[in-house]
Amino acid sequence: VEHRQQPYAVVSRLTGDLASLELRRHQQKAYALAIVATVAPIVGLLGTVVGMIEAFHVIAYSEGMGNPALLAGGISKALVNTAAGLTVALPALGMHHYFKHRLAMLGMELEKQINALINLRFLPQPETPVLRVVQHAH
Repeated sequence: VEHRQQPYAVVSRLTGDLASLELRRHQQKAYALAIVATVAPIVGLLGTVVGMIEAFHVIAYSEGMGNPALLAGGISKALVNTAAGLTVALPALGMHHYFKHRLAMLGMELEKQINALINLRFLPQPETPVLRVVQHAH
């Protein structure tokens, strides 16, 4: 509105820049979900490795195969960590893609609305018929 007297090219560029800036600002909100979706499985994998190290440590420092109950503790820790990482990562990844898609749809709608507004201002509009009321003198 502030630059409505400017030529079409200037208004079009300014509105495009404004829309692009707003879309990037909203994309930053979804970035945290991308980080969680990326890091959670890696943290789960780290826990898995620690659990497996613990299980093999039991084998290494015991007679033969050692006590299966002690071995099961390390394997259990590994599996719990894997499940925890995936439990966090999968919903975060799904939500990240949902918001990313929704933002793309909103961006297309924003572009459509901006173009309609600019065209309304700059393109010649068809004449609308004016109804004339003719009064008859009595």
